[in-house]
Amino acid sequence: MRYTIKTMYGKKYIIDNINTYDDLENNITKIIGTPPNIQRLLLNGKLITSLPKSDSVLYLVFKLIGG
Repeated sequence: MRYTIKTMYGKKYIIDNINTYDDLENNITKIIGTPPNIQRLLLNGKLITSLPKSDSVLYLVFKLIGG
């Protein structure tokens, strides 16, 4: 599958040949440098926890940490 990742800063990244959600998070970490525990991936405005079944555009946002 091919996934296009759009960041909140307007950058686009294309990631190919992903089999699991963890592989996707790890590839995003390699490319962008954000750890998986603060990554949130959205599809159609909803948080995803597993890979979509088709090629998709996913939006990467970050979990806010603090009080």
